[in-house]
Amino acid sequence: MDRQAWTTYAGGCPLSWVEINDLMRTVAPARRLAEQPGLDSMRMGYQLKGMLSGQALNVQIGGPPTQKDEPADPIASWAQGFGVLRHVLEADTQSRAHGLALWVVGVEDGVPSDQPLNWPGITRLAWVRTVTRERASVMAWDDDPSSSRFMLPKLYQVSLGRGGSHVFHWSRVWAWDGVPLSFEERELSADHGGGSVFDLVWSELRSMGVSQALAVEALTRLSQAVWQNDNLAQAVDGGNANAAAEHYERVASGGGSFGDYLIGRGESYQVIGRPIAGMSEVMERLRDAWVTATPMPEVVALGLRPSTSGLGDDADGEIRAWYDYLAGDQPNRYGPPLSYLYRIASRAANGPTAGVPIMGLEVGWPSLWQLTDKERAEVRKLNADARAVDLAAAVISVGEARSDQTLIDEYELAPEGVATVEPEPEVAIEEIDIADDGLMPAGESPIGLLAAAAIIGRRSPGAARNFIAANNVPLFKPGANYAVFESHLRAAMRESQVI
Repeated sequence: MDRQAWTTYAGGCPLSWVEINDLMRTVAPARRLAEQPGLDSMRMGYQLKGMLSGQALNVQIGGPPTQKDEPADPIASWAQGFGVLRHVLEADTQSRAHGLALWVVGVEDGVPSDQPLNWPGITRLAWVRTVTRERASVMAWDDDPSSSRFMLPKLYQVSLGRGGSHVFHWSRVWAWDGVPLSFEERELSADHGGGSVFDLVWSELRSMGVSQALAVEALTRLSQAVWQNDNLAQAVDGGNANAAAEHYERVASGGGSFGDYLIGRGESYQVIGRPIAGMSEVMERLRDAWVTATPMPEVVALGLRPSTSGLGDDADGEIRAWYDYLAGDQPNRYGPPLSYLYRIASRAANGPTAGVPIMGLEVGWPSLWQLTDKERAEVRKLNADARAVDLAAAVISVGEARSDQTLIDEYELAPEGVATVEPEPEVAIEEIDIADDGLMPAGESPIGLLAAAAIIGRRSPGAARNFIAANNVPLFKPGANYAVFESHLRAAMRESQVI
């Protein structure tokens, strides 16, 4: 058969605002497709870096709560109160769904909203609203060939619902694109925006939905009851079809709670089940087609648990690859709008810095893939072993080893690589022959200075030596190292009111 003779191609049509909203509200895979990239990208938060009043700034905002009992940073507290992360996720999700979403920023800067943002005159950041492309239209385009925004929107007419319709200059708006399109493709749209992610997967989502509905209908028809009566043909041929039908109705209506039927001689009743083959394979192929149309791996797109996905170790590999993909996108997609918002906020009196601008503002990104406690302990042990070898070989000094950032974080050392408490100067101590002086406690073994330091709550053996000398704790040197008895040490601690 010549398919070309009767098969025609129908070009795709972008989904309407109503269809997109319906997908977001009622179709779980569709919502996950638009929402999950942003949730995963911001799962570990972000870091705000720069210079504030001549001091280096490095603030972690968002992400999992830390175990350290530290006061909340004022910038992080402001970001949480203003809902920066919520605004980011809303704009990201809506832009992926609709193809374009706009951050409209309400700023008090002494000039109307249809004029360029007056950066030096910013006094207050009032609000941020996310609107989709259906609620905004381009009123004017930049037609100056020498401008960096040539052929891009200059003024937007934005409908803010109960807030009415207003005109905003492009400098008061941040445009979030959906699926990247070429410049020529953007020229075909009325707002120079991107594409909707649903345009890529609409056919797959529709096929999945229709197939699932038909599968349910098919399952209801897999079982069929058969009533057999030896006299049925004779009754029909003899003109008593109505009597046969009335008899069947009595049999059917007499079925009990457990499906029991009262039938006469020569009659039988049975339920015949018919197998359905290929349905699971069809659904799996449709699901694979949908997953293929997205950048997400299967375990993420379908929300599968790695332990129960059936992928084994490949599940972790797919998730890592997904996080690597997002990490490459973070600086370009989320960094610029966050920098834009914080540049405005830092100049506002009600902002995180009370009107002091952050100079050289940058946004940093922690790793999305975090080690488990077990993996972290294994890495720490490997690093400690390597560090011990380097120290023994005099490749690095103790001071250089203590400057390792992992040690600084683990032991709360100062950034210079020294302890957060001032080291105590070591004093000379007198070695005592415990056996000769009769001071050796019966049945007790000596402990080293490192263990003694742990008992008295000090960080180093040197600090333990100072405590021992100051409190006249008997100290002896049975071999190459000094030692004390715990009972002597605790007695001195009680006398000095350490415990």
